Amino acid sequence: GAQRAVDAKIVLSGVEGKSQSLQAGKLTLELDARQGETTLKGSLASALAANLEKQTVELPAFSGELNVANPQMPLKSVKLPLTGGLRADIDGQTAALNANTQFDESRIAAKVNVSRFAPLALAFDLDIDRLNVDKYLPPKAADAKGTEGGKPAPEKPIDFSPLKGLNASGTVKIGQLQVSNVKASNVRLEVKAAGGKLDVAPLTANLYDGSLNGALSVNANNNQVALRQNLANVNINPLMKDALDKDVLEGRGNVALDVATAGSTVAAMKKGLGGTASLNLRDGAIKGINLAKTFRETKAIFSGGKDAVQQAKQTEKTDFSELSAVVPLLARVYPN
Repeated sequence: GAQRAVDAKIVLSGVEGKSQSLQAGKLTLELDARQGETTLKGSLASALAANLEKQTVELPAFSGELNVANPQMPLKSVKLPLTGGLRADIDGQTAALNANTQFDESRIAAKVNVSRFAPLALAFDLDIDRLNVDKYLPPKAADAKGTEGGKPAPEKPIDFSPLKGLNASGTVKIGQLQVSNVKASNVRLEVKAAGGKLDVAPLTANLYDGSLNGALSVNANNNQVALRQNLANVNINPLMKDALDKDVLEGRGNVALDVATAGSTVAAMKKGLGGTASLNLRDGAIKGINLAKTFRETKAIFSGGKDAVQQAKQTEKTDFSELSAVVPLLARVYPN
């Protein structure tokens, strides 16, 4: 097609066998593909065993590499070394793959079992030792919005349609994870996708001396998203510093978030947002102001005529034994 092209070269050497089965001492594959601005180049080598009667193909131990490039990617290009094995039963429409690669600083091990080729149905297990998502995201856009002829550029719709053809279930494990400057460890996600809906439940992790347990669902049939997160016994100060760049609270406790929304754009999702957020902390402090000192200075003003003003200072703080709050998140809170 105009936007897609594939060049593939396959070489078999050391071939031997009978009419119903064959073995090759070495199979090599050279691949050069393009789709739009994305290019994929790679090579693969392995021994080969095939049974034409039973319709099975096996690459017991392959090795090679893939090079993916796109000018829109933050890294522009990525090189992925590959090792693993593959077995496919074409007649039975099943396949099993295990593969290992390294992406930047991340070591990745994957196992995939296909139970049906068409429509595709698979189960997977993905294990990543460490992943810093922030390194691979584009820089945050400037405050100024893009314009077309002096008018704000129309917002691009959110496209969840790839979920509609996906039938998969599996587990994702990440030893060390950073997303939006928030750090977590021992991350585990149970994933299921079917009927145009993606469910991640449970989603667990350790973070900021506490733990996280929650769930996420995305429905491509009506562009609905629901998120439920419970953080237990977390240290709130470093969490807020990393997530919000705010240094206003100290203490340990629980944070809960239960929200849902729907819409075809980010703006529509904000307008449709509903749910609650709650906070329950103990043995902490509100930073920036000392309420007891403020009361004393206010009393001095009225009793002695002193002109005193208490301003928020980072060195000042108000200690508390317990602090609780429940905040409703409604669409009207986010008019834009």
